[in-house]
Amino acid sequence: MLIWTILTGCRDVAPETEERTETVTETVICEADSECPNGTICEEVDGEADCVDGDRNNDPAEAVNMLWEDSVTEFINPSGDVDYFTFTARGGEHVRIVTTSEFEDADTVLVLRDETGQVLTWSDDFPTGSSVSSLDSVIYAHLPYAGEYLISVEDYYAFMDPANAYGTRDYEYTLNLSMWTQATQEPNSLEEPLALELSGTNMWNSVGFVMDSPEDSDWLEIAYSAKDSEGNDAKFLSIAGMINMDGSDLTPQVRLYNANQELLAEIDHVGADGTLLYPNMTEGTYYVELVDQNGGGSVAHWTYLFLIARANTPYPLDSGTNLSMENAQSIEMTPLQTDGGSDYAVGRQMGLLQPQGSASWYAMEHNHEGGQVIVCANSVLHGSTALPLIELYDANNTLLSEATCDPDSDPNLAMVLDEVPLGQLYLSVSSDTVDTSLSDWYQMLVYSTSFEASSYACP
Repeated sequence: MLIWTILTGCRDVAPETEERTETVTETVICEADSECPNGTICEEVDGEADCVDGDRNNDPAEAVNMLWEDSVTEFINPSGDVDYFTFTARGGEHVRIVTTSEFEDADTVLVLRDETGQVLTWSDDFPTGSSVSSLDSVIYAHLPYAGEYLISVEDYYAFMDPANAYGTRDYEYTLNLSMWTQATQEPNSLEEPLALELSGTNMWNSVGFVMDSPEDSDWLEIAYSAKDSEGNDAKFLSIAGMINMDGSDLTPQVRLYNANQELLAEIDHVGADGTLLYPNMTEGTYYVELVDQNGGGSVAHWTYLFLIARANTPYPLDSGTNLSMENAQSIEMTPLQTDGGSDYAVGRQMGLLQPQGSASWYAMEHNHEGGQVIVCANSVLHGSTALPLIELYDANNTLLSEATCDPDSDPNLAMVLDEVPLGQLYLSVSSDTVDTSLSDWYQMLVYSTSFEASSYACP
């Protein structure tokens, strides 16, 4: 009976329990930038740490330091973001700076400044103003003085049109800094030129130049063997320059010579004012001379030249025996159609000027009733020293039109004629130049159309 009472009492008394306190743990989004997604950083927002759009190098004072032959990956985010990087030079180096990106909408602008803040050069695409498919922005420069140099990277619209600046967490790019060794070094002369082998087509060959002293000239020897897909000589050599030379004192003048040092072409202020384009290359040795147009020279007189061989459709060179209408050289006319089905024909021709008193003659067919005859010619625009007079005659030797190449026009010459008699037409090309040379060349595109042309290509 006693046992029962004890058991009943134990059953009726509720067991004691510990009081439980619910613990709430605060979730911390980030403690460091490395814990945030790409294109964001860890910042305090409303008293709490959070990942926000941005990076840590948005001011020159916060620039990321780079070493030579170094690469770094960053993001353009948010819109209007400008990233800064620095590196140190001993002075006298040639540098190549490149951005690449797999982001579909990437379009960066690179700017290089010296330690005083002066812009040495900048580039949206390639320094020539053209683009290279595998690269976004490319800078080449000479670093005249020792010190710290500053690189900035931003989106094209942030640079050109800040109101429409662009940025996103997906805008990833890689910046590469490297030394460029293909550059002239003293001593440099025609007897001791920098050597360059040019054997491929459609590839830029970049060469740095420094005019160290007044009246200096630097020389490049080219071993030219570029071919087209059928093994023929690639006829076109382009020598382009930098279009943005803010930090250079050089006004570059470029001359191209053959193996016998005979002038083939020359152009002033290459880059900003144009590109030397010689259309009659053959395998062999050539020389490029670079001088300052004003005769100046110093470590701040620098530039780069960019050479490329192209296997474009060649312009046949005249025979040299076409010195009368009766012996006119026939221009081969290729029949074509516009996208709308309208017929026309086009012919190409290259020639060398004859001395004063002589003319080169060409014949073309015009068989499209109700259309136009168009003659477009270039010479000095691409580096020739010729300013030819071109006259157009019908089969009865009646002068239909005439014009002289204008050195300040692009193209140098254009004639557009309506209601031209059908049949054979003749072109006479002449000049008042007493003595002519291999640099006195010209190129023509001639058209026979069945319609009124709203636009047309020129050499």
